[in-house]
Amino acid sequence: MEKCGMKTPLVVCPYDAELFGHWWFEGIDWIGQVFRELDNNKDIESATPGSYLAADGETRRGIPAHSSWGDGGYGEVWGSEKAEWIYPHIYGLNHHLRRLKAKYAGTRDANVKKALIQYERELLLLESSDWPFILHTGTQTGYAWTRLADHIKSCNELKSMIESGSIDIEKVNKLEWKHPSFTEADLLPL
Repeated sequence: MEKCGMKTPLVVCPYDAELFGHWWFEGIDWIGQVFRELDNNKDIESATPGSYLAADGETRRGIPAHSSWGDGGYGEVWGSEKAEWIYPHIYGLNHHLRRLKAKYAGTRDANVKKALIQYERELLLLESSDWPFILHTGTQTGYAWTRLADHIKSCNELKSMIESGSIDIEKVNKLEWKHPSFTEADLLPL
């Protein structure tokens, strides 16, 4: 039976995970109750987007509108004068990462691979929406500036090591210890 013009209707409910327990203390209990209720309702089941697609779930192309939960609802926080300087760094470092990953695709050099993985980690951490948000709101700006500078510097150092063919594996290990976010499985394959 078709509902809403789809064989398997899907409602996607994305949430900013930061809300659960950080800004919204009862959020963890709330999401737990949602899943308990779903478990009791045999007409509705929960699924990840990946499991839905793997089960031949129906898809339609959609173009989301630019919007934000931030001030004004349109991304002002991240595009403000206080934050706009970050993006040329992100775009440039992203360009270099893609170029280096293409050049070293399938490499067997463990040091190059490790440096590329750490470069990608540092770039992802640089891209965090928290930094522009902090700069915009004026809370803990010293911390945000320090983290931004640290990730930019680390990306540039890793890029230089890879390009020169001289990987300082001790430095890469220190960065990996300092910023262990994202396992290799979380990142794009080389």
